[in-house]
Amino acid sequence: MLTQLREFIQKISRLFSPSLAIENERILELMHQYKLFECSLENLYYFHQSHYTRNLIFKNEFFEILILCWEPGQKTPIHDHEGQHCCMTVLRGTIESKNYVYVKSIDFKGDLTPLLQETYNRGDVSYIDDEIGIHQLENPAINNRRACTLHVYYKPIVGCLSYDLETKTAKKVSLVYNRIIGQRDTHRIAQEISFLV
Repeated sequence: MLTQLREFIQKISRLFSPSLAIENERILELMHQYKLFECSLENLYYFHQSHYTRNLIFKNEFFEILILCWEPGQKTPIHDHEGQHCCMTVLRGTIESKNYVYVKSIDFKGDLTPLLQETYNRGDVSYIDDEIGIHQLENPAINNRRACTLHVYYKPIVGCLSYDLETKTAKKVSLVYNRIIGQRDTHRIAQEISFLV
């Protein structure tokens, strides 16, 4: 379980060299190669009844890896990625992505232009940045099952622009971690993963 995750982190780390240009396809390829959805990562999952959770697995100055956990019906706001890159793979369940054309906050008038809506199942991978668009991720309530996704953000994202179609407002929000692996009951797991990659 943790051996594969540790190797995945090590391989990702090697991609982030000052002399190398980051290839999004290579990160997605590693996600396919390691088939993290087949690993037993349940000990890293943390759910909350009132909101989806953001659980930090690894972070340095170049990138961060998070596991997001979703109860049925939980979803993100519509949001951008602060000019950074995001690769995602589904570890468990199904996630829907409602995509929209990117709009700067100063130009947001309350409406967004929809793009293709996508559905990702266990083992699927995807990539998004602000040039591609902004999106809202959701674990559809109709599925009546939990979902988990693994995200690689590069560089780490400390905040994003959140769009509200009801209030017709867009505002900057700070992003927080609901759990950091290595704290509380997950301390042993963090030691096993070894962050010294």
